[in-house]
Amino acid sequence: MNGKLLPVLTAFIAIILLANWCLAPLHMHLPARVPGMDRPAGVLTLLQINLAGVFVHSSGIPAADLSGAWPRFRGEKLDDINTETVPLASEWDASGPKKLWSHELGEGYAGAAVRAGRAYVLDYDQQARRDILRCLSLADGQEIWNRSYPIEVKRNHGMSRTVPTVTDNTW
Repeated sequence: MNGKLLPVLTAFIAIILLANWCLAPLHMHLPARVPGMDRPAGVLTLLQINLAGVFVHSSGIPAADLSGAWPRFRGEKLDDINTETVPLASEWDASGPKKLWSHELGEGYAGAAVRAGRAYVLDYDQQARRDILRCLSLADGQEIWNRSYPIEVKRNHGMSRTVPTVTDNTW
């Protein structure tokens, strides 16, 4: 008799608990979720940050005669495939390929987007605490323009980690 009573008692208790859970008012157990309440006090949300920014023209000129594009992360079709027909070198001599230009950037590992003779990179100025979107000429690496805005960025494998997306609707 005792062997049959235990499963019946367990089922009875389970039914009572399930009924209590189903009939209990949800608002008593689940507080309303208010955006931003899950952040520690004093941490700003993106909506509270002024991203108006500053636009600066520079002296660089786009390389108009260069073809090819890599306009966003993972390429034009988001498949990591470049369909250009430019032949690639299978080996280099001891000195390596010729360096055409370089541009000093802040810490990080963000890639560049390329389109219409321009390279677009997101940089971070740690001193000024500003994100800077830079548009560089592929011909000589000179800056064509930049746009910056103040923002606090937490170091996480470097500072800049985002590849810009470029469309026909850019400057």
